[in-house]
Amino acid sequence: MNAHQSRNRTRERLLALEPETPALRAEYERSLAAMLEVPLSKTRRVSLAVVLVGAVASGGLLAALLLTESAAPARTRIAFGVGVAFALAWAIYSARILYRGTYRRKTDSTTAAGMAFGFTIVTAVGFALVMGRRLDPFLMFGFLFVLPAAVILLRTAVEQSELRTHERILELEYRLARLSETLGGGAAASRGGGSGPRPLP
Repeated sequence: MNAHQSRNRTRERLLALEPETPALRAEYERSLAAMLEVPLSKTRRVSLAVVLVGAVASGGLLAALLLTESAAPARTRIAFGVGVAFALAWAIYSARILYRGTYRRKTDSTTAAGMAFGFTIVTAVGFALVMGRRLDPFLMFGFLFVLPAAVILLRTAVEQSELRTHERILELEYRLARLSETLGGGAAASRGGGSGPRPLP
């Protein structure tokens, strides 16, 4: 254990010994919840509805092709199955957020970015396996979609880092408020204890 970790644990133990006001804790938890989970805006609600409809439609089409095209090559049927799985994942993702009515900034954005990047990689690799050395320009064009997906993933990582920073700032403000309340209570008690009448000699 290094010195930084030791100082952090010591600070946590000292903070745990401080008295905690339920109202202050409740205010901190409300602020944290308001930062991490926000109500769906109209734009985001419409976007999720479009994604849900598109995922259901594409998943139904791919499932129908998978069931009816039994003579298709094995690679094609595998591609249909992977497409159905991704469509189902996007449908569940969108429906869950729409049903919940709120957007969880810590998990929902990370999940969407990961699914988009994974879908792009799988699609590009699938085209490469199916086409082999044929249609090289088209394969290069397909792999170009990996770049924007990687940018989205990187942007999401930066947003998550900023969110963690804001979360730490909020926690620091809460700890300072606890410390200020503790010191204020101690000073008031000291004044109250010393303000009584002195005994006569």
